[in-house]
Amino acid sequence: MSPTMTDGPAIRRPTVRDVAEAAGVSIASVSRVIAGATKPVSEATRRKVIEAANRLGYTLNTSAQSLSTGRTGTVGLVVPDLGNQYFTTIAQEVVLAARESGFYVLVADSLDATHTEPTLAHQTQLRSDALILCSPRASATALAGVLGVGKPVVTVNRRLTGAASVCTEVTTATAALVDSLLDQGHVALAFIGASADSEQMQNRWRLIESRAAEVGGRSLRIDQEEADIEGAVRSAVAAGCTGLLAANDVQAAAILQALTGLGLRVPADVSVVGFDDTPLARWVTPRLTTAHMHERQVGQAAWAAVYGLLADPTAITHTEFTADPVFRESVGPASLRHTS
Repeated sequence: MSPTMTDGPAIRRPTVRDVAEAAGVSIASVSRVIAGATKPVSEATRRKVIEAANRLGYTLNTSAQSLSTGRTGTVGLVVPDLGNQYFTTIAQEVVLAARESGFYVLVADSLDATHTEPTLAHQTQLRSDALILCSPRASATALAGVLGVGKPVVTVNRRLTGAASVCTEVTTATAALVDSLLDQGHVALAFIGASADSEQMQNRWRLIESRAAEVGGRSLRIDQEEADIEGAVRSAVAAGCTGLLAANDVQAAAILQALTGLGLRVPADVSVVGFDDTPLARWVTPRLTTAHMHERQVGQAAWAAVYGLLADPTAITHTEFTADPVFRESVGPASLRHTS
């Protein structure tokens, strides 16, 4: 005898009317909020609607919304590497802020492949109302198509004509980190793991090079594309470099491991500097001297910029933070055997 199935009571999905009653607002107000309108709904009303919708488990039919309003309720975010905690934190802050505003975030990772950025950005843009480009390294010419679509664009750590931006000024922190090495007798410096396509990396390198030259020192640059970290460390050590500056904390941690494999101690034999001040900088031994990039505030500011553009496409803003040097145990005096 075959088992029989009986239908239980159907579970009724919450409706716009349910959300309106729970929030204590009109159905029209709920409709405006879920349509992504910013006016004439007040911030207090918007928050009530979002909280009520979340509490009731109300799910927005984004396909229907898109057909009726031309908006998806989604913002795109393109990052170069989610494996780097710096970008992960920015993405988390954008997602959290978007959720509070009733938006979804479509995150795309270019996996450090600069040549894919324009296509990835364009495809993400087609599926969203606005786009946040995090540390784009493609040329302005290559990204022109993205800026020409007519949807709001915010860039992080780079400025492009026609886009809002959120940047972090790194020269002050870089100068302080380089000076800390030079002041402790490190006259041969190496900058390891930078991307030749990154404007911010180029600025850091020019500062390292000029600062070292001012005191009669020398500097070596080994780009990310040229060698693996272990090979880069071997080259730097063979060239007599005792102060190694990494492009970021992830690469600085790899440098520490490579130096251990070579039988060199940090900072007794070689000093190492990271960048970004991610949690990793505090987890490795020795803890990394690095630069704090205020990634949480950057993510929040990026969302504020894109949300402002959704309300008023002419409200193009430019926000800038200043990185702060953080001094820890990975930097020490240059070994006498390297300076004598």
